[in-house]
Amino acid sequence: MVSLVKNELCKIFKKKAIKVLCLVVLLICAINFGSFKLMDSLDAMLESDDYIDMLEDSLDTYDLTDPAELGWYISDKITVENHKYLKEYDTDSWQRAVLEEVIAEDITCIVNAEVSKQTDLYNECKARLDTYKEEVNSHDWKYFANKELSELKDERNALESLLLEASDEEKHELELSLKLVNLKIEGAQYRLDNDIPYGPSKSSEIIDSYVNLGSQYYTFNMNKKVKTDDEIANEKRMKSEFYVVKYQLENDIDVSDTISASEMLKFDASTVIFYIIIIVVIIASSSICDEFNNGTIKQLLLRPYKRGKILASKWIATFIVFLLFSLYYYVVTALTYGLALGFDTYSNPLVIYDFSIDAVREINVFVYLLINFVTLIPFYVVFLNIALLVAVITGNGAASLGGTLMFYFATTILNETFTILNKPWLQFFPTLCFDWTYYLFGGSGPVKYCELWSSVLVTVSIIVLLYVVAHIVFKKKDIKNQ
Repeated sequence: MVSLVKNELCKIFKKKAIKVLCLVVLLICAINFGSFKLMDSLDAMLESDDYIDMLEDSLDTYDLTDPAELGWYISDKITVENHKYLKEYDTDSWQRAVLEEVIAEDITCIVNAEVSKQTDLYNECKARLDTYKEEVNSHDWKYFANKELSELKDERNALESLLLEASDEEKHELELSLKLVNLKIEGAQYRLDNDIPYGPSKSSEIIDSYVNLGSQYYTFNMNKKVKTDDEIANEKRMKSEFYVVKYQLENDIDVSDTISASEMLKFDASTVIFYIIIIVVIIASSSICDEFNNGTIKQLLLRPYKRGKILASKWIATFIVFLLFSLYYYVVTALTYGLALGFDTYSNPLVIYDFSIDAVREINVFVYLLINFVTLIPFYVVFLNIALLVAVITGNGAASLGGTLMFYFATTILNETFTILNKPWLQFFPTLCFDWTYYLFGGSGPVKYCELWSSVLVTVSIIVLLYVVAHIVFKKKDIKNQ
């Protein structure tokens, strides 16, 4: 068996398709690397005076009597005026962040008032904008944070007073409002206590996310007494997202102000599946079909090996190459993100919500990738066996590749269709059972009734069934005319 597997591995690594796929991975990573640099350049271009000047020059070309062009004119004019108002401040400055929160309505007001020739309205909105800028230039960011905190505390006091006299029907809404105000107070107080200015820094964004996600979670949770399965799943998602940012806030997680290589590698774990499926299918199908196409199947069968061992050796060799290719993909991708975003950002832990312990935990990105990949191995093996079976039946590489990929896409459609039904028997529906990543860290299945034990049972049964059928077909296949 060992010599058969070695022979199969030699055949596989000599195939041009393997080299092409490896080059494709390098090309994809190069494109990803270039896209990071391009996005940085594009963001800078969209903020540049040259771009705004070009946009301002184009304003004269609009026909303001045409309603559609008038709408485009107003949109571009708002962009121009917004840039002019903020251009004296750096894009990362707290001044710009504070102003961006308050000027949108008045910039829009000015442009519309100018178009409609409403002088009084124009002057009113312009005066407010001038006041905003005067305040920003006269104070530091803590002035605005303290002002926000003071206004929120006044609002909380007012809500507490209303609660004392509220009826039972009114209390529910007032309690929710009070909870949301307290959440905002927490965010504002944390900003002051930890000396975090307004702006696009990651720390500041975490504060904003904490308030926004918390508001969504509390509002949904308090307003829904009876929840559908979809609403329960949505609540679970909001809870995990909220408690993750809450953990980051409370533990002062030191994260980069830009996206980290760890975050991108985690995201890539969900997009790599299709690439690996392709390599698995190509190797599995070609290992059988090339023997038929090249006429070497007869020579192979003349050797003192049973057909079962020959098929098993091809399966094992395909599985080994699948593991090696997956390792190659992740290594190249990790190097790409490290070069683009900084290798030091791999030290940033991933913060995830673990439903098995009902708490937030930190995890190293490479540990996360390993766990995620291991739980996907059965998923890949299913498609390996399908490709092998089709190849044995047809002896045609194109049919094996096309048929297996069609099944992959059909799986996605079937899963989306059947999750709507949400019936108990769906826990044994094969395509809903192949992906075990749903159950990582105490997660739930794609539908309410799906559980890990049923997914394991169904997936293992399908894998065994596919291989047994392929073994039987290969063993009885007439090779004389091949």
